[in-house]
Amino acid sequence: MASRHLTFCLIALVLGPWLSMAMGPGYMQQLRQETVRMFRHGFDNYMEHAFPEDELRPVTCAPLTRDRENPANIGLNDVLGNYSLTLIDSLSTLAILAGGPEEDPYTGRPALEDFQSGVSEIVKLYGDGRRGFSGHGARSKGFDLDSKVQVFETVIRGVGGLLSAHLFANGDLPIPGYEPAPPPAGATPIRLLPAFYTNTGIPYPRVNLRDGIPFTQTPLNYQSAAARGTYGRDITETCSAGAGTLVLEFTVLSRLSGDPRFEEVAKRAFWAIWEERSPLDLIGGGIDAERATWISTASGIGAGIDSFFEYAMKAHILLSGLDTPNETAVSFTRRNEYKPHWQNPNDDFHHPSYMNGNYQTGAVASLWIDSLSAFYPGLLTLAGELEEAVEAHLLYAALWTRFRALPERWSLRDGQVESNLGWWPGRPEFIESTYHLYRATQDPWYLYVGEMVLKDVTARCRTDCGWAGLQDVRTGEKSDRMESFFLGETTKYLYLLFDPDHVLNKLDAPFVFSTEGHPLLIPREKTGSSRSSAGPVAARTDLYHAAGITGLHATPNIHGEVEHPVLKMPDEGLFIASLDDLKLQMVLETDSYGLSSIWRIVSVNNVPLGRDESAIIDADIISDMTDPLFHRVRDQSAAVKGGPNSFVSAYKAAMRTVKDRVSLVFPRFQATRTPVPEVGRASAAAAAAAAAAAFRDDNEDEDMYDLGLDLDVDLDNLDLVHESIDSFFAATPVGKGAQLVPDAPLAKYVSSADPESEIHLPWTSIYMTDQACEPLPLDAPRSHQVIVVRRGACTFSEKLSSIPNFYPSASSLALVVVVDDEGDPSEDGLVSPNLEHMQFTSSGLPRYNPIPLVLVRTPPGGYEKFAEATSIGIRRLYHVQSRGTRIANLRVR
Repeated sequence: MASRHLTFCLIALVLGPWLSMAMGPGYMQQLRQETVRMFRHGFDNYMEHAFPEDELRPVTCAPLTRDRENPANIGLNDVLGNYSLTLIDSLSTLAILAGGPEEDPYTGRPALEDFQSGVSEIVKLYGDGRRGFSGHGARSKGFDLDSKVQVFETVIRGVGGLLSAHLFANGDLPIPGYEPAPPPAGATPIRLLPAFYTNTGIPYPRVNLRDGIPFTQTPLNYQSAAARGTYGRDITETCSAGAGTLVLEFTVLSRLSGDPRFEEVAKRAFWAIWEERSPLDLIGGGIDAERATWISTASGIGAGIDSFFEYAMKAHILLSGLDTPNETAVSFTRRNEYKPHWQNPNDDFHHPSYMNGNYQTGAVASLWIDSLSAFYPGLLTLAGELEEAVEAHLLYAALWTRFRALPERWSLRDGQVESNLGWWPGRPEFIESTYHLYRATQDPWYLYVGEMVLKDVTARCRTDCGWAGLQDVRTGEKSDRMESFFLGETTKYLYLLFDPDHVLNKLDAPFVFSTEGHPLLIPREKTGSSRSSAGPVAARTDLYHAAGITGLHATPNIHGEVEHPVLKMPDEGLFIASLDDLKLQMVLETDSYGLSSIWRIVSVNNVPLGRDESAIIDADIISDMTDPLFHRVRDQSAAVKGGPNSFVSAYKAAMRTVKDRVSLVFPRFQATRTPVPEVGRASAAAAAAAAAAAFRDDNEDEDMYDLGLDLDVDLDNLDLVHESIDSFFAATPVGKGAQLVPDAPLAKYVSSADPESEIHLPWTSIYMTDQACEPLPLDAPRSHQVIVVRRGACTFSEKLSSIPNFYPSASSLALVVVVDDEGDPSEDGLVSPNLEHMQFTSSGLPRYNPIPLVLVRTPPGGYEKFAEATSIGIRRLYHVQSRGTRIANLRVR
């Protein structure tokens, strides 16, 4: 047997936003301190058990060094250059901790002392980079080391770490309370330059820091002609990210040192990669440095390509507005051509995940994503594509929640770890994106995501001697390696996430984080810019008088104070104010659940609508609609009972209606009212309160409604009040005691495109009580139209029984609102109250005038907001069908 229940929607007119589920400063401080302890545990153990070697083995408490017995072990040797990598990678994190609150343990002065001590240790071991005796360290003179390393890894970890430390030590990046002193120059990366001597401009992937490169097609080959024939050919394949992710570090280095070669070769390499893009503006993953031919034709945003796009955007941030001392036709005439590729990568095809495709055809090449691609939501945030960033981040958050880490690859097709590539070596990309999204949105949800990461890493990766990566996220097996980026990036982004007041988070300068998480900027005295700030435009006297030339000052205002065009664009979609000459272009599609067909409007009067945009129309406009192709239909929600497939049916029905209802939430809007005269508070409240407009049909048990709540305003300063409209879904009860919605006028829809619309909500007297498990005063139902109670402590029927009997009138009780502000405020978890028995009075007699009741869920603190309410209204919800098929993106208000 099928039963039907009603769903309602509360609209709130509030003075400010609802209290968000914000994380308190005390708890933020606790998480910040836990992050600092995480860093200290790893850093202190590295210094004790592994320094001056490159990395730490956290399981065996031993140093991790290059595999000299097997030079082909590039997974290890590419990174470990025998130059105390973890210390160099950690210096910028120490500098950031030095800028933390003094009251926190270890941040402030203790971290600054470790930063200074770390710089001193590097100088002792490798010299200060100057000519003469001071340039020689205990281990080597600079990077004069017999180590063949990957150019990319050495630049982002070694060079980037030293540059960022230099900027902090010199005062270009801030450390509060620290008096900068001229720092040592550090080891110079000039030993990397031989890798860039190619005919293509694309650097060789690896170089020996002492001897150079073995390739035969370069004039800098260090071997004799006879020796070349006996030397095994080295690998010439590099990746797009490896060749194109050098611009930030090398440009900053050139500006600091005055040597333009680094900036020139890095930009030449970037444009050489971009020059080989396909007609689709896609690039491959692997490319031959000598021939500039693609070896890997798969294109995506993950491994091998990721940071190429990252540095395209960040170079734009870092270098925009600066003079370009090495500007050439090759490298700068097309410097903006990369923008369309990453700005609008999926205008035609929109999904919350990004698959790998063939760079020539765009055809799907593989159905997996990797953990490195988790950086992309953060990049989208920096680019201003915030909605896409929020959506893209959700998939990685869900994967982390499932595995308590991100597997190296995850199959979109199978929903499992791809090819057993299930390791997580402590990568920072996911928390990096979380940090950028929180900085942009201030949404506390991202703080809780960060907390989840912090707790999971603490629980799964801690060892007695540091932090281990996970060899398999499914089993929790640890790997005996603490990668340098765990201290250099992962803990850094976690700390900055939990310290929103950090000086770096408030720095007003075009700084960027490198792909290794090192803050970089070009000091003002090194920018070479000749531009000066001329002050606000309105205050400048050097500009011509444009208004005078156009005669603007003499032109009368031919427009009224308020314009009402037929089509208006509020935040939530295109608002249709009239059916006259209305033309809709629609396409037939399948809904997102694959259950039924839907119409989607693609243009209104030749104004295009995007896939995620809606058209909005007032219910009153279509109340008398007689078009044979279009019909107004009341929204319904069905709960199916009985039968072997009853659960599945109910679930699908709920999913369909939930999607529609969520889209019907009323927008927030701002309005300014004129001052009111000095009158009594009751009169002023009546003047400020809203009235309702709508109608009532039969068969109300099949309808859905919006309920409106008008919250109190500052009656002495109504002209300064900024009001807002909120809507909330509610559920009517089922059972013998359920009563139909009262016959009251319904609230007129208010659009953000029409702020002058009047807000009319009919019930203006509201009585607040607690759980209402004890009898209420006699005047509660007789003098108040709405009673608001908390959920819990007794049944819904007992709450109604506590209300004294009353005679129905225009001023007596019309509705009981039960508020649940302790659960999930979304409608998905909203359950209809069950009134199993008929309604009785507190004396046990049947109630001849049953009381309507609705259950509402709000964010925490929602119940207290009802105390400010001055009126409540209700509105029935509809949708439009054409030939029996719903128009999905036409919202009826």
